[in-house]
Amino acid sequence: VLPQSISLASGEHVDLDVQFNAIDVAIFTDSITVQTNMHTDPVLSLVGEGKTPPGLVMYDASGTKISLDTLYQLGDVRIGETKSWVLRLANDEPEGVLSIEDISLGALSDAGFSVTLPSSLSLPQSLADYNEEDLSSYIEFILTFSPEEVLSDENGGLGFSAGTLVLESDDPTQPFIDVSLQARAINPVPSIATVQFEDALVGGASLTQALVIENIGQGPLTLESIYWLDDET
Repeated sequence: VLPQSISLASGEHVDLDVQFNAIDVAIFTDSITVQTNMHTDPVLSLVGEGKTPPGLVMYDASGTKISLDTLYQLGDVRIGETKSWVLRLANDEPEGVLSIEDISLGALSDAGFSVTLPSSLSLPQSLADYNEEDLSSYIEFILTFSPEEVLSDENGGLGFSAGTLVLESDDPTQPFIDVSLQARAINPVPSIATVQFEDALVGGASLTQALVIENIGQGPLTLESIYWLDDET
């Protein structure tokens, strides 16, 4: 509704805002009559569709849903090794269709992080309601961390590598989602001192020596087992 009448000379125009608020999942139609000094007033037809906002979700290989607004911790990875995580992007809204526009790493992500998309994937891709048995209802990709150096924090301890997984979609509420990533490069090095026993008498008392295992590297060293190479030794 115009606050007052407006006179437009030839070539002039006026911009008016027309608002649409969806109150349900449906198609709404209406019309606007523009009253003028013409013999017939023009009528503008309006069409708007109410849709349920799609819901972008991410799952790991075990089917566990990953929170997109909390830090995703990848743990420790040794220098020279590569650790990978299979992730799935899906839509958890049954009545909404979600279009995935892009999956990438943030420009400020530390070295070592990488994302591998399927060679057959063509973005954008539309996703209906998630069904793990339907390959077309989700996008599976691989997040990798392969560190080349150990980082130090401000106190001289082990530092963390930080990255961002950027998910772009047509979700009107969150078109861009930045998932914070954190991983730590470690380089543990075991050092084992040689054990030298004194001469022992056959049938005499057994001798005991301390076996010293020291971690002279950077990061925790996990001892999983200690065993004889030869059972007869």
